[in-house]
Amino acid sequence: MIRHLLSLLVLSAIAAGSQSAFAQEDPLGGASRPKPQMELDNRDRQYKRIHQFALRLMQLHRFDEAEKFLNDHLQDFPGDPESTYMLGLLSSRLGNANQAAEYMQEAIELGLDPGRVVAGPRGMTQGAARHPYFRGLIAEHATRPVHGPLV
Repeated sequence: MIRHLLSLLVLSAIAAGSQSAFAQEDPLGGASRPKPQMELDNRDRQYKRIHQFALRLMQLHRFDEAEKFLNDHLQDFPGDPESTYMLGLLSSRLGNANQAAEYMQEAIELGLDPGRVVAGPRGMTQGAARHPYFRGLIAEHATRPVHGPLV
């Protein structure tokens, strides 16, 4: 029994060491560029990965890469509200409140739920939080449930 516990501890230590080494080599934590497959059975899952990857690039301050990635996606899928919203997040993160408001308004016009904009992510919307467009959305949704992981 002791030998079994020791072997589990050794394996855990090896796994932890390899994970930390991997994280140092790969700042995206193993995320790869999504290759969208638009068949019905994979469409939703793949679509979500596109925006998760773009958000991860922004979190790593790889803003130019995130912008190019989203614009490339919009060339293939023009009028995509989620990608337009992500460009708004990027503009907000870079402190360009006017451009962020334009992207957010366009995303809502394309069908994005306004509650999605109000919900956050807060760390990405701080750059545009004082813009009149954002303040208006927040005031309008102050008493309504908004889109987000927890309602």
